[in-house]
Amino acid sequence: MGLKIQQNQPDYTLPLVLKETGIDTSKFISIDPYKITYEEFMQRSEAGEDMTPYYENQPTTKPEITSQAKGRCPANQPCPKSGYWFTQAKANSRAYFKQGDIMPDYPNNQWGEVIWQFEGEQG
Repeated sequence: MGLKIQQNQPDYTLPLVLKETGIDTSKFISIDPYKITYEEFMQRSEAGEDMTPYYENQPTTKPEITSQAKGRCPANQPCPKSGYWFTQAKANSRAYFKQGDIMPDYPNNQWGEVIWQFEGEQG
């Protein structure tokens, strides 16, 4: 018929397709996530629809806990690596912990949340 139809054809071309080919494309379902308005996105999201396809760069696997990967560990959590650790929440807090030990908490300190930082494996 001389009219090239592409998968990424914008919606405004649909009347042209009907006119030139006789194919009613209004019944087609668009899978292009960018073809909904913000208002429609919010309505569908509030209605409980899974809007994950509309988010960009979604990870496919659960990310590693980066704070522990970088040598940090919150209080009351298991120690991720054996060695010497310290926290700014308590003076002279440097101590040796084995992997799996629960990191101590110092509630009501002046620093705030207790975060342990890895210093190394050597004493």
